[in-house]
Amino acid sequence: MTAWKLSSNRRSVAILRVSSRKQTDNTSHEVQEREVADYAKSNGLNLVKVYKITESARHSKNRKQYRAALDFILSEGVRHILFYMQDREARNLQDLEDNENLIKNDQIVIHYVHDRRVLDKNSPESEFFSRDVHGVMNKNLSRVISAKVKDSMRYRAQMGWFPGGLVPLGYTYVRPKGADGREIRRAPATIEVDPNETHVRLVRREFELKAQGYSLDKIRESNIASGLVPNYMLPTYHRTSIDVRLHNRFYVGKFMWEGVEYDGKHPLIIPRDLWNAVAASFEDGIRASPITNEHGIFSGFLRCADPQCGCLITYDPKTKVIAKTGEKKTYHLYRCGNGRRVHSSFKGSYVSEESLWEQFGKAVDTLMVTEELAKAVADELNKSDHKLIDETRREIKSLEESLRGLEANNNRIFDLYLGGKIDDQEYKIQKARIRDQKSQVVREIDTLKARTDKKSQVSAKTIFELCNEAKTLWKDKAPVEKRNFLKRILSNQKLEGQTLRYNLKKPFAVLVEMQNSLDWWAFTDSNCGPLACKANALTN
Repeated sequence: MTAWKLSSNRRSVAILRVSSRKQTDNTSHEVQEREVADYAKSNGLNLVKVYKITESARHSKNRKQYRAALDFILSEGVRHILFYMQDREARNLQDLEDNENLIKNDQIVIHYVHDRRVLDKNSPESEFFSRDVHGVMNKNLSRVISAKVKDSMRYRAQMGWFPGGLVPLGYTYVRPKGADGREIRRAPATIEVDPNETHVRLVRREFELKAQGYSLDKIRESNIASGLVPNYMLPTYHRTSIDVRLHNRFYVGKFMWEGVEYDGKHPLIIPRDLWNAVAASFEDGIRASPITNEHGIFSGFLRCADPQCGCLITYDPKTKVIAKTGEKKTYHLYRCGNGRRVHSSFKGSYVSEESLWEQFGKAVDTLMVTEELAKAVADELNKSDHKLIDETRREIKSLEESLRGLEANNNRIFDLYLGGKIDDQEYKIQKARIRDQKSQVVREIDTLKARTDKKSQVSAKTIFELCNEAKTLWKDKAPVEKRNFLKRILSNQKLEGQTLRYNLKKPFAVLVEMQNSLDWWAFTDSNCGPLACKANALTN
């Protein structure tokens, strides 16, 4: 290093950088600031400002804090810039090149405090060359660290844990604690239900109100009025944030990472049937207030059966005065909205709400399933499921061992690269090959895990219980709950004049078909007979 001249301009600015808010090693802000202050004092520099920056130095365009500091330096005519070490200046070549031009134009002098190195316009080319070499090494180190972090986060996602920094309302990160009761900082955190019950209750209430037909604005108003929203959340508690939560699949055990959806291991705070009810309400385009007779319980639920029309059935109540008593009576009637002007008259096409309830009741009657049939189908499903699950679990275990082997290979390749035994090109080729192999194995594991999921048995059980209790549920529930019940079992509801048409959804249609068949029981011992085939159809 050549001697440098102090000149009359002794003003200096220190730029102190750490790449993480949690960094507490010997390059923390406190350590850097102390060393820089001592350096400035011992070298006769006037330290006018200290910038403490927490951002990566890998990409020049993303260094907003650094750019603000440099703008101040150039606009105020500050001559000396103090960095703790060279890698604190930049880990990209663009910033190094820009600073070199400023140095050679005699606009700035750069000091690397820890190394006691100075670069000014009179520094020899070898000093700049050495700086470039260190810059390339720092850039490559940043690239390698970034790749390892991405691999680690992707692996965490594959293991079922959301690797992001923020989790939705109702959840929190929990780190394991040591014997002293303190969190183990380096240990991976798990996602658990937020111990703040206020947050959990609020999220659940949002889903419950949406399932009942509330609009986003009504959900917000109701929760604020009932005191469920804490004061600190009021300024940001808007319909948009509610809508984001109602669509967030994190609450149903899923999460997205790098464009791929993963099954999460975090606990659920929203029951699946409640999630499904809310999802169905969005699919149907329901955005209205709570459904009451004021708006028509079947508004938006039926369509006209005329193939040339297909418009929604609308609520058109009629109020008449009874001549003898003077009493007003409202008749809850429905008709086609006729948005396409297909119908020239509505004469004979009005249907009462009572008639619709009666016709829908017949659909519920068809769902009565005998105990004998329920047991036979359940046994058939369970028998085949157990065999499949055992075989699939063995395959998953073998694939997981392969995945661990690939991870070990990946670490060996990285060690060879750091040791200089393979060059950068070979490292990239081997890394890409292992990454592709890992992705293929993970996809196979995910596919097999989907087969081991006992949703088929749970689904069958749910269907049987729903069928056998249908009549009781139908009688005891409120109109809104009845309507939601119909959405679970029916599809393609249409009104042909005053006659209701509909289809039973596949699982229920199969059960009804089996119940009405005279020979279903004759095939209970066959693996390929109608019973086995139709039982499997329940879960497809």
